[in-house]
Amino acid sequence: MKAKDLRKKLINVIDAIQNGDLSPSDGRNIVGAANQINLSVQNELKLMKLSMEAGKKAKAIGEMTIV
Repeated sequence: MKAKDLRKKLINVIDAIQNGDLSPSDGRNIVGAANQINLSVQNELKLMKLSMEAGKKAKAIGEMTIV
């Protein structure tokens, strides 16, 4: 998924709340999940950058081991 696709989905969530098709609490939960996804990607990119700066080969995005 591209960042623009995620933003479009979040805008759709806001529209659904405004139209009464989705409760505000469900919307908050969806936005919270999107925030967690963004944080995960940011952390992974940061680790990739640090690995490359250290002269190591960075793993592909999505391949970082979570412990």
